[in-house]
Amino acid sequence: MSTPGYEIDDPATLSRHAGKVAGVADMISEANTAGQQVGLGGVGAYGLLCSPLMIPALQALQGDMDELLQSSSDLASTLADGIKRAITDYGGVEQQIKAQNDELGWTS
Repeated sequence: MSTPGYEIDDPATLSRHAGKVAGVADMISEANTAGQQVGLGGVGAYGLLCSPLMIPALQALQGDMDELLQSSSDLASTLADGIKRAITDYGGVEQQIKAQNDELGWTS
């Protein structure tokens, strides 16, 4: 007895999911862009005594967060593209199998 293989019952549902993942990537990218527009406030925000300590630490953290958000956006975009390619590849394989079955006279 063989086990069932991978099946996509409704490619449209998977396609909608890929669209949602792409939407998340766009939102992360937008958050990253907005975050880059925010300044740290300078000396006035932290005072003359704390500014030399706080501003460099916050700048380092902000740089790490910018990279993290960009990487997250890239990952979500790549995932969405991968899902879309999987749908296309799956459809192509299904068509090939059907064509071969038709050629051999097998019914699916």
